[in-house]
Parts: sequence; C-alpha cells; structure tokens
Amino acid sequence: MRARAEYPPGPLAQEGLLVAYNRVAGDNMAGLDVTMADGPDSEDLAEVLKNRETGGGWKADGPVETFELGGHSAARGACKNRSAAPADLKEVVAVRNGSRVYFFTGLFSANDAKSREQVRKSIDTLTW
Repeated sequence: MRARAEYPPGPLAQEGLLVAYNRVAGDNMAGLDVTMADGPDSEDLAEVLKNRETGGGWKADGPVETFELGGHSAARGACKNRSAAPADLKEVVAVRNGSRVYFFTGLFSANDAKSREQVRKSIDTLTW
C-alpha cells in the first residue's frame, strides 16, 4: 500500500483517492488505485468512462464493456500509452453504489498478462 485516505460523510466536491497499491515483480511494476466521485444515478457508467479525462498520451484501447459487479452495475474500459516501450496499459472499472461511483484503476505493462489478471481477480471479489 502506498497511499490511503478517509473522507467525512457527505458529498464530494471532486474525485478523491481512497487507496493505492503498488507491486513489483522482477522488471514489471503494477498498481491499483481506488478512487471515488459523486454523480447522478442516471449517469451511464460506460459513458462516464468514455468521457473520463485520461491525459498524458493515453488512447482508448477497445470498447467499454458493461457488466454486473457485486450486485451493482459496472463498466470496464482500457487505454494504452504507446509512448512507453513496451506500452503501458490502464484498465478502469467503474461501479456505482448509490450516488457514488468507485473507480478501480489498474496500471501495468501491456505485455504483463499476469498483473492484469491479478488486478481483475481482486476487483471481481468486490462486495458491499
């Protein structure tokens, strides 16, 4: 764990970091950040991910998929940063719990399938 925060009850003015993890295995480094933001219940999570600011040379990598996670609606999208060699991959899962949206962002080398799988397995265990 490299960071952790607690927020008081009530609305959030902007997206905030809850927890961040890093893992180093050999030459591969991977991370998982969990952030949260408030948004209207009517917001389509796939659209939220499509319109989310990625900045820094990140480009969408495939379609956004929708699914159910822990009994809540969720969406998953990925983007690559091709300026790195090998390319970095960022995969974001957005899940709504009430009016709050939680973003689980995995960051790893695009050729590091094991880290991607571990991040997905961690997110798949989500319960409320």
